Amino acid sequence: MSNVSMKLSEFQKFNSENILEYDVVREKVVELYNMIWGQGGESFIERETQNFLKIIRESKALKACTAFSVYTCMIDLAVTGLTVEPGAQAMAYLIPRNVCIGKSPNNGQDIYESRCQLKISGYGELSMRTASGQILYADNPIIVYDNDDFSCSVSGDVKNVEYKCNLPHRGHQIIGCFVRIVRPDHSVDYSWLLEEEIERLKGYSSKANRKWNERDRKWELKANDLYSSNDGQIDSGFLIAKTIKHAFKTYPKLRIGKYTSLQSDDNTQDPAMDIYQVQQPEQDRPFGPDVNNIAQGVRIEPKDTDQKSDDTPF
Repeated sequence: MSNVSMKLSEFQKFNSENILEYDVVREKVVELYNMIWGQGGESFIERETQNFLKIIRESKALKACTAFSVYTCMIDLAVTGLTVEPGAQAMAYLIPRNVCIGKSPNNGQDIYESRCQLKISGYGELSMRTASGQILYADNPIIVYDNDDFSCSVSGDVKNVEYKCNLPHRGHQIIGCFVRIVRPDHSVDYSWLLEEEIERLKGYSSKANRKWNERDRKWELKANDLYSSNDGQIDSGFLIAKTIKHAFKTYPKLRIGKYTSLQSDDNTQDPAMDIYQVQQPEQDRPFGPDVNNIAQGVRIEPKDTDQKSDDTPF
């Protein structure tokens, strides 16, 4: 194990575009990746550095993010073993977020800092569950439209889906989504999310995102925009993520970093499980993840309701 350390204050010398070129950072990421996955850390940091830089340089908001937040995203990506390579079935995304870090001593107004966050897509979650041995594999989730032939059934503990795709889908209403899962014992499981369940989740989102209108003296309910961003319908990528979340709600928890969230849910991370060992600036202590404990990761408990407002890259 390397004894090279980095102090938190040192991140102030870098920005979002050059932090991953710093030798100490690269060494930490390679060390962590090899510890978890056995090998491949060098190729991982080379590949993902190029992906990070391409994505960051194309986004003004990501360019403004702190160097430290970019570093934590790379650390979390190494823990998951995923990639941020863009594509129709991208596994993970870099998301810019404004985080309140305190109040101004002059006027008391909130002070915000731009931070980069890693968000795992539904496809990324499937990949992680396959890699962890929870499932043998899963087919790509299929969105169902009102002109398709579709039926689902449960007989005892056996689920079944009958489906026929009828094109074109343009101009037709989305009525659900399903996924076929093959377990390690080669048994088959199906999970689906239908219109009424989508509406129920939309209702939870409305309550979670409610705002008080002081002028009218009432609460205003507004669901996440992704429930209607697809020409008035739910966003297809968002629906796929929700379907996967619903399918695995009884499966074991996933290991993700505290600066990472699943596309389907923004559950608050457990503050006690800090794998980054970040010290306060005034202490000026060595910085770096605790490689002896990091393999345990941070766990989240999937739930079938929206606990907080969803935030996805679509």
